[in-house]
Amino acid sequence: MSTATLAPKPQTIQAEPETRLVLDDVPWELYERLRELPGSRNIRMTFDRGRLELMSPSQPHEQYAVRFEHMIVELSRHFGFSCNPLRTTTWKKPEQTGKEADACFYLANAPRVRKKIIKLSVDPPPDLAIEVELSPSSTDIESIYTNLRVPEIWRFDGQSLRILVLQADGTYRESTHSPSLPFLPSEAVLSLLREAEDLDDHRAWMERVAQWARKQGHRATTGKKKNPPRKPPGRRRGDTGE
Repeated sequence: MSTATLAPKPQTIQAEPETRLVLDDVPWELYERLRELPGSRNIRMTFDRGRLELMSPSQPHEQYAVRFEHMIVELSRHFGFSCNPLRTTTWKKPEQTGKEADACFYLANAPRVRKKIIKLSVDPPPDLAIEVELSPSSTDIESIYTNLRVPEIWRFDGQSLRILVLQADGTYRESTHSPSLPFLPSEAVLSLLREAEDLDDHRAWMERVAQWARKQGHRATTGKKKNPPRKPPGRRRGDTGE
């Protein structure tokens, strides 16, 4: 078993539990109308072949999402790799799938989508999507990301982190290391997250992330490196999205 786990710690943030509402037999057109309603951006919507789940993230959920995003952006600065964070962008495969990750990134494929309005019908999907799952989803997360052809997903439940890598057969396989960030094992991610909770100061924690990066001895010294484009396994030309 390769899942990395945080040591138990008393919860210091008191928040209302996350609420998930599930609707079945929802037409794609209704999902799109709901997604475009003013004021709906603070609601995560997951559409999977007629099933629509709506979720309002809790404060701890959003804090973890921000920490993941800022950690990866900071590491990209120190290690010199391309990084285009797109947070909770909605990714769609029309009539089938609509999804917002808690954080997502173009890394190897960042140069291919620079200065573009991305369309999954012609552009690659994000290299990495992160799911914070402090409450269980009623949808099949891995099936949804397979449909979107996302090469790598991280699933974090507040204690354990699973790094999942898309295989040629369309399934995800668990790994101890991220193919997108090979210098960053899952145990190191969890250690940095624990420090964030211990410090309870975001700027001080970001400096700890920078210190960790410097200790690895891989900091770029000759300017920014560009990652070679990576084609997602089994990508089909017919995939479409917005």
